[in-house]
Amino acid sequence: MFFFPLTIVTQIFEDETTLSEALNFDEISRFDSDLERGVYAIKINAEETLKKSDALGLQKRLAPVEIEIETIKISFDAPKKSQTSQTAQMWREKINVNFHVLRWQRADGYAQAFVPVLKIAVVASSANDFSTLVTREIKAALAREADDNLLLKLRLISRVKSVEIKRLEAATDWQSPKQRAISEEKDDDSESVLEKIGTNLNKQVLRRAYFVENYVELLAEMLRGKIGKSVLLVGASGSGKTAILQELARQREVYGFAETPFWTMSGANIIAGQSGFGAWQERCAQIIAEARKSKAILHFGSLIELLEVGKSTMNSQGIASFFRPKIARGEIRIIVECTPEELPIIERQDANLLGAFQQIKIEEPSHETGLEILQSVAGFDKVKDETIRKIETEAIKTLDAVHRRYSTYSAFPGRPIRFLRNLLANDGEENLTPQKVLEAFSNETGLPLFLLSDDEKLDLVQTEKDFNRKVLGQTEAVKLVTDLIATVKAKMTRPRKPIASLLFIGATGVGKTEMVKSLAEFFFGDKTRLVRFDMSEFSTPIAVQRLIGGFGTDEGQLTAKLREQPFSVVLLDEFEKADASFFDLLLQILGEGRLTDAKGRVADFTNSIIVMTSNLGAESFSKGKSGFLANSKEKTIAVKHFASAVRDFLRPEIYNRIDRIVPFAPLDEKTVLKIANLELEKLQKRDGWRFRSIKLNLTDEALNHLVAKGYEPRYGARPLRRAIERELIAPLASQLNLYPTNEKITVNIDVQKENLRFVFERETVEKKRSQFENLLATNANRIAYLRRRTQKLESSEHLTELNDERFQLQRLQKRQIRGGWISSEDKERIERLPRIERFLNETKNFSSELFTLEDKILLDIYGKSLKKNDFAGDIERREDYLQSRLLDLLSLKSAKPNEICFAIFSENAAALFRLVRCYLVCIEDFECDITGAMSFTTIEQDEPPELDEQGKKIEKILFGREVWRLQIGDSANFFAKTQKEILGVILKISGKMSRPRFASETGVHDFRVGNQSDKVLTISGDFDLLKVKPNEQLATRGAIDNQTKRRVYQSEKLKIEDALLKKDFDFDGRNIAESVKFAIEELLQKTAANLIS
Repeated sequence: MFFFPLTIVTQIFEDETTLSEALNFDEISRFDSDLERGVYAIKINAEETLKKSDALGLQKRLAPVEIEIETIKISFDAPKKSQTSQTAQMWREKINVNFHVLRWQRADGYAQAFVPVLKIAVVASSANDFSTLVTREIKAALAREADDNLLLKLRLISRVKSVEIKRLEAATDWQSPKQRAISEEKDDDSESVLEKIGTNLNKQVLRRAYFVENYVELLAEMLRGKIGKSVLLVGASGSGKTAILQELARQREVYGFAETPFWTMSGANIIAGQSGFGAWQERCAQIIAEARKSKAILHFGSLIELLEVGKSTMNSQGIASFFRPKIARGEIRIIVECTPEELPIIERQDANLLGAFQQIKIEEPSHETGLEILQSVAGFDKVKDETIRKIETEAIKTLDAVHRRYSTYSAFPGRPIRFLRNLLANDGEENLTPQKVLEAFSNETGLPLFLLSDDEKLDLVQTEKDFNRKVLGQTEAVKLVTDLIATVKAKMTRPRKPIASLLFIGATGVGKTEMVKSLAEFFFGDKTRLVRFDMSEFSTPIAVQRLIGGFGTDEGQLTAKLREQPFSVVLLDEFEKADASFFDLLLQILGEGRLTDAKGRVADFTNSIIVMTSNLGAESFSKGKSGFLANSKEKTIAVKHFASAVRDFLRPEIYNRIDRIVPFAPLDEKTVLKIANLELEKLQKRDGWRFRSIKLNLTDEALNHLVAKGYEPRYGARPLRRAIERELIAPLASQLNLYPTNEKITVNIDVQKENLRFVFERETVEKKRSQFENLLATNANRIAYLRRRTQKLESSEHLTELNDERFQLQRLQKRQIRGGWISSEDKERIERLPRIERFLNETKNFSSELFTLEDKILLDIYGKSLKKNDFAGDIERREDYLQSRLLDLLSLKSAKPNEICFAIFSENAAALFRLVRCYLVCIEDFECDITGAMSFTTIEQDEPPELDEQGKKIEKILFGREVWRLQIGDSANFFAKTQKEILGVILKISGKMSRPRFASETGVHDFRVGNQSDKVLTISGDFDLLKVKPNEQLATRGAIDNQTKRRVYQSEKLKIEDALLKKDFDFDGRNIAESVKFAIEELLQKTAANLIS
């Protein structure tokens, strides 16, 4: 590589735009509003040109070192008065123009000048009187211009305000002819594998990384040199490893890598599609060859992934091990990443691999630096879309605080930066406040606001009531749980531990699992945020190993679940049945809030609630007396019994790390009766019950019978469900199958001889109810169809186009607000913005309303409501509203929806005037106006002749006859009586939806009486009424006959055949206006509806 000196000449114009060109590089120039950018572009283009030049060409392109800039003022006289050109008439005075001239002394002793604005060079044997010679040559060059062009050229020359010269060096890999020939022989025309599987960071727009300058400098230093080192970036996930690489690629010129391509890819990219034996090894060899040839720097992402990818039962070598010899010898330079936990795993799998890399430890930034990084990101991204927003400092601090507490999987500043950028991108124009940050974080994680915000109050009394309503008969257990919730809310729990750790003890079937579901719903808003493990399945050491991975699998069942969803309740059901080795893992979970899997990845439990359930003591407790516990003293004894059993079983270090041990008391009779009633309520929600008219009358004796049959202290309430299924549901179902489903059945249940007795009473369902249910079903179908059509509208290409247009117009509007230049066309476009925004917002709100209405109708169907509300009116109003939305959309899709020019032609004046009168009625009924009208008449009018380019008169011919334009003043009077000399009429119509209404009328209208057929042609468009001429296709007689048919009017049959609607309309005598108006409106509605067909 060598550096070629460039002399760049820049002409600066009066509006500060520039024209740059390299001296002796006539083929290169750049016009730009920014001087530096233009000069840089010249440099890049010159470097490409130099690569293709030979040695002689390089010599010729060398520019002189010392150049002087001189300004020569030249006067130009006005043309002689005898000249008749337009320019001669305008140019009356002498004009003085300044010319900027470059002068230098050549090596052969000659003096040379160059005039950039004219691209002429002047060479003289000496510098004496050189200015006179240059002036003469300038005048000679301009004398070759015609007078009409000279004045314009002088005006353009006078725009040059000044000329500047910049000298810089262009780097080029110039080769001699021999070297070029050898290089071309080695060139491979095959597809670049790097381009196929990788991403060229040099061509990407990369975000700036903040406060990583030291790491970037260190990375650049290791990569530089004749034999560059490969680098392993070691840091926690989110600490900025990839950002450091991207920052180096972004500032590659600063760090001496201007010509170095940076490629990024992963092991998965490399091996994709390489199924044959040796295929991925061949691809890796191609990567090495390309990287070595282009001196590229490759980024492969995770080193542990690179180590694993490529291995199989027949091959123990991964991609990383394949690259290792090349890396160690410095043949290629690569950058990979790993976490500190992954280092020992890599060393175990390939002991020599780490030695091939230089390591850089990436430390998490301090708290203060982290805040500065977030503030820098906010300050940068908030003007990304040319929008300035207020971002409160407290909002940044809040974002920092919640991520340090709850985003434990990602080190700073990775995840907080992504969260902030997404928040800024999705939060519109509103200010960013701490409350908005907390709401967004709550929506993302599921954590309740009361847990995140100190301003949110927690009503413990109501919370306790809610838990007692869901978990029956466990008042003391609920009290312990809500007390712990209060501790969590007050932030009085131990740091770096799970949110809470609970041990639920008690007999089976007393509400422990229901309490766990209630906790998941309370803390995370969803009962499904529950990770459940039946610990009886982990009763051996090998089974316990599955929880963290190993023995053939690197993914641990427990650790994988927690990494996938860290905000959840972890239920370890019957944990006492697990192998003793599990309690070592449990001690780590409760003590440190984390587990490490077989791959060295950490599963964090600090955002989880750990709940263990246990039946310890249930066996010995069941040996006591049977039946319900009679009083609270016996309940207390039971609670102490279970607590003692747990204390005896657990190791002290585990027992002391549990936040709450929550004993569940055995159920008393009152509670079991409540549970029985709940089960019966659930029964009536089953489909077989909801869709039939069944009334159930259950006596207290029958209910007590079910409770007595179903409750056992040893098993809690679970046998009650089986008893209800066995004693009640099975015999009830057998009897119900004997009755038609359309009959109303009343079932009376009592006890007879220690068994349930069923008495069935039949009653025919009233017609009113049946009709009502049919009506509800019809309404459900109508609302579902309406909802589907609305969803089609929302996902249609029409709304996509409107959203794109809104985005573009918003950007134009912001530029206009800032005072930027906006064209008149763009100003007109911006006026559409409120209409587009209103349409999109109203459509979105309408969709939400439909979902709500559909839910109400379905609830009426499933709930068998007898309210006299058939919803038909609500649905009809919304159907009309959707149609109005579609009409608005049709209007938005048209450039000028509310104005149109409508031309009507016919050889038969009677038919012409009949159709015009019809349209006049329609125009009035549609509340439109005629804002202009003219006609073509065969009566000669007093108007100046129109001439073509050769000065010949242009004749206006219509149906073989010459016509003249006749402007119409009062349309009603003009068309009241048929005028035989009129062959054509043009109406300019304005009014709401006038264009889509009347544009569809284009075509031939055929008026038939017996065998006679009089045709009228209508054409829509935009015409200038003062200059419009008849269409050349209508110059001959009968020209209408071959045009497209639009409508046929059968006077004898009193029918109108509409070709577009493909249907017939009746009309009354000669009055066709009402039928035509109806047809126009029907087609308009159909056209709008078809937008989402």
